[in-house]
Formats: sequence, structure tokens, C-alpha cells
Amino acid sequence: MSNENEDDIQKVVVDALNQDFLAVELQLALLSSALISYRKDSCLRPYPAILQHVAEEKDMEHLQQIVDTLPPLEDIKQKKSILSDDCWKLLHWIVKNKFYSVKTCGEDVLKDLQEKTGEASYTVVPDHVFEVGYNTKSSLEFDASALEYGVKLGYHGSRMDNFYSIASNGLQVHLMKNGLFGEGVYCSEDLAVTMPYVSRGGLWKHSSLGSHASCVAVCEILDHPGVKYHLQNDKIRSTAKNSELGEVPNKYFVITSSNLVRIKYLFVFLDKKQPSKIKRRNRNWICYQYPVASILFVYAVFLLLMGLWKSRTVQTFWRQYQRTNNPDFD
Repeated sequence: MSNENEDDIQKVVVDALNQDFLAVELQLALLSSALISYRKDSCLRPYPAILQHVAEEKDMEHLQQIVDTLPPLEDIKQKKSILSDDCWKLLHWIVKNKFYSVKTCGEDVLKDLQEKTGEASYTVVPDHVFEVGYNTKSSLEFDASALEYGVKLGYHGSRMDNFYSIASNGLQVHLMKNGLFGEGVYCSEDLAVTMPYVSRGGLWKHSSLGSHASCVAVCEILDHPGVKYHLQNDKIRSTAKNSELGEVPNKYFVITSSNLVRIKYLFVFLDKKQPSKIKRRNRNWICYQYPVASILFVYAVFLLLMGLWKSRTVQTFWRQYQRTNNPDFD
């Protein structure tokens, strides 16, 4: 970078941090969660173009090194740290990315959303709410369709490492696994219904959001025939293609095309309590990661031992052992 270009890039980054610190923090958190995922090849899309020196080449190790060397964003905001050119390039690409923009919202937005979607089955309160904006042709087309069909709101939960791609590219039907109620993206009017599908992910080491977080997308959904939801006396509108269980349940949406849904807000949930080192280490044990499989394995071992104990060979050996060590054994 030339000195003039470097100064411009640094100014853009610092200005963005001063304007909306948490929004920049979130965008970096989403990227970092995708980067440290074991599914990074599919989650980290788009890859930061400024680091892609050769067409189609993605240097994940180099990107990880850059993220690892980043100081806390507060230090960058206060100009307390010296950053490499690559660090400035990455931060500039994040704050000026052409895919989506993010804005921190106040509590009034959360209250408004809760009023529009109704009470959840149980209390679920996010720590932060962010508005997501798109300046794309598809977003303009969505706005035009919204005037024709109207819009409903629904929540979509997923793994934290998916949200970098979700925020950048939207919810893609072709990437979804077929559900019991047919093919499409699943959303719900009930925030609590989405929570079982939410899983936390790790963040970069200096994130002010903590070491782990999770997300829920608040979606605008066109009230279009391609969106299936429970409608009294309308089986066609209530049933999605290849549904195994028939009509879509109440408070659910099955969205059959990606252009019928758009991310409007992101709810972010932070880890309030950091587990002790012992607890964190214990959770890495296979019995914590695969509890059902572990129980089945222990049961299988038990059956195997019982079978061996009742075998003629083991019983013969046991009687011989008892006679050798106990003369009174009959």
C-alpha cells in the first residue's frame, strides 16, 4: 500500500469503530467463527478478496495468522496498536464489504419485534440486536415483491459458524437438509422454537463479545404461495413438496425459494458464564460429545462381558480356579 492509501484505509476503519463499535465487532466475530470451524471450506464464503492473490486460491492459514495478530478493537479505535498492512486490509474489507451492512439496534427494536411476532413459548432474550442491510439487486426486487404480497416475520436458528455465510449470501434453499415437512428453509414465529437448532461457536481471541456466542436470524418472509404455513382449509398452501408429515404445523414456515426470504436482524446471545478449565476439559471427552453413542457402547460392552461370563470356556476356567484356591469348593 502507498502511504496515502494506507492512511485512507486506516481512517475508514477507525471511523467505522467510532461510529458503531459493536457492528464491526460482530462482523469480525462472524468471520472468525467461520474461520476456526472444522467446516471452514464451506462456511467461509465469501473469502476476503483482498487476500486472494491467485484466482480461486484460499489461504486459510494466512488468514488465521492475520486474525491471530489482531489486537482488541478498542486498542485500534484508540490508535494504541501498530498493525500490519494485512491486518488493516482485512479490517477495511470487513467494514466496507459489499455483501451486507450491520447496525447496532436499541431495546426499542427488540420490543417492536416481540410485539409483531407474539410471545415466545418461554422467555428468550438476546444480548444484542443488529439490523442487517443489503444494497443488492435481489434486495430491491424483494422490496418490490413485499409491496405486492406483504411480509411476515420469522426466526431461523443455526450453528454460529454458518452465520458469516448466511449474513453474506442469505438463506439458501439448496443448502438446506430436507426436513420432515418438506423441502425449504424453516423459520418459526416463535423464537423459542428455533433455539434447539442454535449452537454456539468460538470467536477470535480478543473479541469483546467473549470467547463464544450464538445467533438467530430474524427474517422477512414474503406472503407468497411459495411460502408454506398452516392455513385453515387450504391444504395446498399448508403443504410443502416432499413433506413426510403432511401440513406445516402452526407457527412454522417452510420457504421453498431463497428469493422469498431476507435477513432483517441478527439476535446475538453471549456466554454469560465461562466454565472452569476442568469443566471445559471434561466437555471434550467423547462421552460429552456423543452421549447416546457412549451409552450404547457401554451397553454393548456389558452384553459382551455377560456373554463371555456365561460361555463354557470361562465357566470351566472359573471352576478350576476355585478348586485350586479353595479346597472346600464343590
